[in-house]
Amino acid sequence: MNEFLHPTRVPQSPRGHRHHDPRWQARLPPVAALAEFERDLIRERTNAGLAAARARGRQGGRPSVLTGHKLQVAQEMYRSGQYTVTAIAKTVGVSRASIYRHLTGDSG
Repeated sequence: MNEFLHPTRVPQSPRGHRHHDPRWQARLPPVAALAEFERDLIRERTNAGLAAARARGRQGGRPSVLTGHKLQVAQEMYRSGQYTVTAIAKTVGVSRASIYRHLTGDSG
């Protein structure tokens, strides 16, 4: 039989670790370079898609729970200084973290 049609077996250590074999290690750099190139293509396409979406007015991510009327009520309660953040959160129906995220930089 033709030896080029049938791959030769790579000798393995008693534990089966063929990655220590020099012939195996010689195959790794091209595979790693190809994987890195593929990852770069994915990153490039992802960024291009995100930029195209932004150009169409789309924004990614989870929608905010504190918008419109809820945000106005929370701002008024916060600025009045009569309510705790916990009370504002319960009144508006969101978490305290959402109140802090939207309002703490807005007090000045």
